[in-house]
Amino acid sequence: MTPRAVIFDFWGTLAPLAWDRWQSAFGSIAQVLGVRQEQFERAWRADYDRRLVSDLRESMARVCASLGVTREEAIEEAA
Repeated sequence: MTPRAVIFDFWGTLAPLAWDRWQSAFGSIAQVLGVRQEQFERAWRADYDRRLVSDLRESMARVCASLGVTREEAIEEAA
C-alpha cells in the first residue's frame, strides 16, 4: 500500500521554538485582542487538545470567544 499522507510534529520536535519567543508572541496577540497576556495564555493552553486536530484559525476563534473577543478584525490579526 502506498502512503497517502505523512504527519509531522513540527513545533518543539522538528523545529525548536524558544520559550522567550512564545512569551513575546503571547504578549503581542494579547495586546491585539485587548486582554491580559495571562488570560490569553490560559485560554490558548485550554484549547490545546482541540487545536491539535483542527485549523489554527478555528482555534484562535474558539480562544477569542472564550475571552469574549468578538471583533473579527482582531481575531484575524491575532491569527
